[in-house]
Amino acid sequence: MKAMEITKDIVLPFILDQVSKPNQSQEVDDALLTFFNDIILEVFEKIRDIYCVLTSLEIIEELVINQGLKIEKIKNTYSQNFVTKLLTAISSPNLHVPQYNFKTRNNVYRIYSSISINKDLIQKLDTTLFISCVLGAIENEGDPRNLLLVFDLIHFVLLNFC
Repeated sequence: MKAMEITKDIVLPFILDQVSKPNQSQEVDDALLTFFNDIILEVFEKIRDIYCVLTSLEIIEELVINQGLKIEKIKNTYSQNFVTKLLTAISSPNLHVPQYNFKTRNNVYRIYSSISINKDLIQKLDTTLFISCVLGAIENEGDPRNLLLVFDLIHFVLLNFC
């Protein structure tokens, strides 16, 4: 678990900072993106570990919401394929969201919300996968702090896919 926290606090911000610099050689970019890809694949594997799930989701949230998909080089590398892997990793049977605590469920809902905001990405995604992931995650949600996000997700699904 310590390695996941180091990844979240030190390695990921460093790589995102390096990749976002405009004047890098192609070799450096390729090496950083390969290393970045390896980290993300490892994070996807760690989601299955109950002790690392929250830290893994925080890393993914940092990537998806805050910085990663805004950086053009990463945006070109990860798009539909990345989000499909992400949705598969954070949905049942890999991660049964309703059984986790508030913070873990909240991270998952925020990731789904950030995916739903990206119109280009949503048009390319398998809508059945996205809808089933969202519906599987929100079942039996009763926490008022999460219900606001859940209602937004339900509204988005109804508005765009029905």
